[in-house]
Amino acid sequence: MLNKVFIQNHPQENLIALPSETIARFGRGGVSATATSPDGNLIAVASRIGVWLYEAHTDNFLRLIAVEGTGLLSVVTFSPDGTQIATGDWDGIVSLWDVATGTKSATFTNTDYVSSVVFSPNGKFLAAGTRNGKGVLWDIDTGEARWTISHKDRVSSVVFSPDGLLLATASWDSTANIWDVETGESRWCFSHQEKEVKIRFELRDDIIFNNEGINCIAFSQNGKFFATAEQVVDSRSGCTILWDVQTGEAIWGFSHKKSATSITFSLDNRYMATRFSEGGTDVRCIADGTPTSLEKRNWTDRGIRDLPLTHPRSWYSWLVSFSPDGKHLIGMTELSAVKVWDIESGTDIETIDRDVGQAKSLTFSTEGNYIGLSRSRNAAILLIDDEQKVVFDHQAEVVSAAVSPSGMLAATGGLDREINLWNITTQEHLRTFTGHIGAVYDVAFSPDEVLLASGGGRNFEMQEEDGILYFISPEGSPIDQTARVWEVETGEEIATLKHPDLVKVVTFSSDSNYLATTSENTIYLWDTKTWEKNVTFETVRVESFVFSPNSTLLAVGGRGKNAKIQIWQVETAQLVVEFSGHKSDVESVAFSPDGTLLASGGFDGVIYLWDMMPYLTKT
Repeated sequence: MLNKVFIQNHPQENLIALPSETIARFGRGGVSATATSPDGNLIAVASRIGVWLYEAHTDNFLRLIAVEGTGLLSVVTFSPDGTQIATGDWDGIVSLWDVATGTKSATFTNTDYVSSVVFSPNGKFLAAGTRNGKGVLWDIDTGEARWTISHKDRVSSVVFSPDGLLLATASWDSTANIWDVETGESRWCFSHQEKEVKIRFELRDDIIFNNEGINCIAFSQNGKFFATAEQVVDSRSGCTILWDVQTGEAIWGFSHKKSATSITFSLDNRYMATRFSEGGTDVRCIADGTPTSLEKRNWTDRGIRDLPLTHPRSWYSWLVSFSPDGKHLIGMTELSAVKVWDIESGTDIETIDRDVGQAKSLTFSTEGNYIGLSRSRNAAILLIDDEQKVVFDHQAEVVSAAVSPSGMLAATGGLDREINLWNITTQEHLRTFTGHIGAVYDVAFSPDEVLLASGGGRNFEMQEEDGILYFISPEGSPIDQTARVWEVETGEEIATLKHPDLVKVVTFSSDSNYLATTSENTIYLWDTKTWEKNVTFETVRVESFVFSPNSTLLAVGGRGKNAKIQIWQVETAQLVVEFSGHKSDVESVAFSPDGTLLASGGFDGVIYLWDMMPYLTKT
């Protein structure tokens, strides 16, 4: 019955290419890259779950492809004739897909996360760059690698010259190389100033961090010029340089405060445009580097356009919750944007697009307001619907945060090994809980708000240089392998629960009879009256878990590639069912108030809805 309702009411895009046993999908996956077909009629949006194809002029949805047999997608590009697309993913796989049918035609295996992929102008070769500094050229007909090159850091971009005789690779090691396609020999190596920073830590030897490097490159239409542009970290500056391909000499350059994301040359080879993160384009005359306007130029790049509105670029890693009446699904993204859907119809009811810090908690107050708690530098930010923003100053980097069931209290755990308790209404700091010997990885209130549980983890040392924070976990430093239970009213520690490893997640059962804790792929249930360990579940590597409203089931969200969701019967410690669908970490799981639905939010940028009715009878 429930499946029929969803099939009838939800938009097509919520129902296509669904994993087995899911009812509907919300969200389309975090956006990784976009590409426009050579004729300008199609736009491909590579999300973390697949490639969404649209009519470029209308944004009308056409089809979803490249879902099966891929990991989290990272890049996409069209073939020169527009009949194929190539995708690269986090697992190092490059695949070719037929645009018209969505079928896979070839697979090329690489060694690491694919950061860039491009077809040769004649469509015979495919080149890719990877995070571990490799660049590879494949013959598409044979599937064989012609040659492989290496950089010292991530290969950020690969491009062919217009005649297809040269291949250029750019890297975060601050170099860009031009290679002979036939032989694989280097023609030129163009170097930017290295931006390495040596950070001195008290508890470890000095460590060198590479903060910038070359992010994008391009050949001019006539192949005479080559441009390189840098990424920018925080308040530092980067530069863009134009080079002469014949002599290898720098012609001119300019500095900028934002990361360069793409470079485009005009068809008449007179102008060059550099686009930047967060918007903005700098246009220069190639002859002398003087700034000019973007308008009335004939550009080679048709991809300079906005994304379809259904694909917010930074929306991924969902936290999920249901409204108290069970009618609405609420999702909170990694950067704290909020989206509300009507469950029965799949309609998008409300969108609050914001970037205020990393989302750590999503819940509801007794009045029905949804409450988000995010972490920013040395602080936690409380978001109540779209009206209020309260900042709690933790005085150290916040790692974990939680709101009490009534919405009256908030708790923050930090790298300083302390937990702070706050009154949400008055913003008053109530007390500090001390005792952990490592960072506080998670905090959770009991349903009656009498107890607060916390999980300990690794120790970190932090150093700041030019406004940038650097973290390390010193070798040999102690790892906190305990979960601790505190009285909220007094701050007294009433139980210390030992584990074989750090404690990533803690939560109370809905009836307050159990505290669940996890170390890697083991979940422990502790009796809240005796604090004895009653039940142990050997599960997937755990990222999240939640009890059903009647506390009879425990839903576990896994971590890693193709993470699974497991449903456990609490009383018998039996596995009821296992779901597969997310391509990576299941960041959050939530039961509907009546327990008939389970929502799961993933690092892949989608929320899946699962029908729990068939499994309730088994409990």
